[in-house]
Order: sequence, then C-alpha cells, then structure tokens
Amino acid sequence: DKVPIIGSSKSRKTFFTMQLAVALASAKPSTAFLGFSIPKRRRVLYINLEIRSTHFHRRLWRMARNMNVPPGDLEGSLFVVNSRGFPACTDWLRKLVEDTEAEIIVIDPLYKLLTGDENKAEDMKPCLAAFDALAEATGAAVLYVHHNPKGRAGDRDVRDRGAGSGVLARDFDAALYLTDHASGGDMLVLSTLARNYPPIAPASIEWTEGRFVLSDAPPMELTSAAARKIGRVVVDPATVMQKIETAGPLTVTDTVELLRGMGLTREPARDFYKRLVSDGLLTTWREPVLHGVTWTGTAAQIKDRRRDWEAKRQEVLDFPKEPEKTRGASNE
Repeated sequence: DKVPIIGSSKSRKTFFTMQLAVALASAKPSTAFLGFSIPKRRRVLYINLEIRSTHFHRRLWRMARNMNVPPGDLEGSLFVVNSRGFPACTDWLRKLVEDTEAEIIVIDPLYKLLTGDENKAEDMKPCLAAFDALAEATGAAVLYVHHNPKGRAGDRDVRDRGAGSGVLARDFDAALYLTDHASGGDMLVLSTLARNYPPIAPASIEWTEGRFVLSDAPPMELTSAAARKIGRVVVDPATVMQKIETAGPLTVTDTVELLRGMGLTREPARDFYKRLVSDGLLTTWREPVLHGVTWTGTAAQIKDRRRDWEAKRQEVLDFPKEPEKTRGASNE
C-alpha cells in the first residue's frame, strides 16, 4: 500500500513518523503505537532526505529511548539512509529495498523527490507512478511524509488536505493526517482515510516526554473561527488609562506597543487606540514643527506637554541673536 503522512509545517511529522517506524521495527507490547499493537516485527527502511544525519540520529535514539526500546531491539529491522543533498531515483530505492529486504519504505519528505511543480498533476504523476512500481516490484509498503498548504488545515475537508495537485488525494491506499488541535499547545488530531480498510475514528494525541501518546480530549480540529475565538483578548480601557497615566504622555507608536504588550496584535491594538481617542479618553497633540511628534495621553498630560513645548520654543525665540556683519566691516 501507499500511505502518505500529511501534516502542517512544524507539527512534528518527522517525530510522528520516527515513532511509527520504531514501533513497527520493534513490535514490543510496550511500544504499541497510539493504542494499536504491532503483532509482527517488520523490516523498515527509513530514507531521510531533509535533516542532517547527526541531528536525525540524535532524534531517532531519543525517540527509541523515550519508547523504552533498547538499540539492540532495532538491529536488523530498522535501516536508515541519510541522503540529504544527494539525488534519489527509483532504481536506487529499489536496490536499497532489495539489499535490506525491507517490508516498509519511509520517504521523508516527498517534495525532495519531486523535480517539477507539486501543484501540477503532470509533475506529480511520475513520482506517484514510481511508488506504484516500487511497491509492486518489492512487495513493500511505501510511506511518505507530505505537508499541508498554507492556512488552517481544519478549514478543509480531510480529503482536500495535502499541498499540491489533487491527484495526490486520489492516489493513496490509506492516509494519516496530523491536524492542529483546537486547544492548541502540543495537541494534534490524528485522522485517517482508507480505501480498503474499515474507517477509524479520529483521535487526539499529545506530545509529551519526547513521544506522542493518546489523549482523552475530544478530537476537535483547529479552524480559523476557533483560532479567532481562542486568540480573542479582552482589554479593559480603565486598565489602559491607568498605565498611560503612569507612563504618559506617549507617542502614538509607544501607545500601540503598550496595547500589544497587553495581548493585542498589531491591527486590533491600532483599532483600540483609535477607539480610546474617539471616545474622548485619550487626547492627542502634534508638535507644530516639521516632522513633529504626535503625543497621546490624558487631557492634563497633553496640556502639560504643550506648555513645556511652548516654554522651550519661547526660550529659543528670546535667545540673543548674533549681530549681522555688514559688508566691508573689519574683523574688529
């Protein structure tokens, strides 16, 4: 079978795939993969195309340790090929599978094998056809790691996830999807689609102690609407005015930054500042000089600021001027 593992950027897709590989290669009761026991030890060939070899092996050994799998339990069943920076081709992969007698091939990530545009079906088809040929010639399952397009994956139907041409969604035999959980943090929702197998209900999984574990939280995916609700910050105008009375008067930029420091993002902070001005809580004043600074604060603060500026301006006007020299006058 061909099985993509699809998730958003930085959703720990590689860690998830490593954990699956270690579970398949060790098949110990203690390493049941998220509630599913592995009845038979499998020979797994992991093709790493993205991460530097030193970092990859460090991650892999930590994963095995966190899963209580001694290195000896993986000997002869988990094979790693670090091929970052080297071109990969089907013949090369087939030779590796034959040499290792692998039953499962993991390719991480898919885009490193593509030579064209992943958004074009004609560029995706040759790679997917090569996976067909590889699976049929060797009898091995082909797992490949793929990414979501930009935006919230939870806004799209599970069948429409995965970046690039829609041909990808019609090609696989089964798929695993990692989607951000509505609660945020280190939670994900694990969903599946299968062509020839019974459906499996989505589940919440959590990254803890260096591995993924099942969670009792409902499998609620993060959508744009949920993200806006989670990210909504309530700011009390009275609290803002107390801060400005202590620190003001401030420039407009500093006032917006003060609001951002209270949890608002840039645009909501600007809108909140404008509302304080329109409601009469804040008074603004721009220095009447070229490129003068605009100040904001309470009415009393702005009054004091204007008085100080006028006093300094008067000092400049009253400063004695140097007599103008007349033409032909002596240096004396």
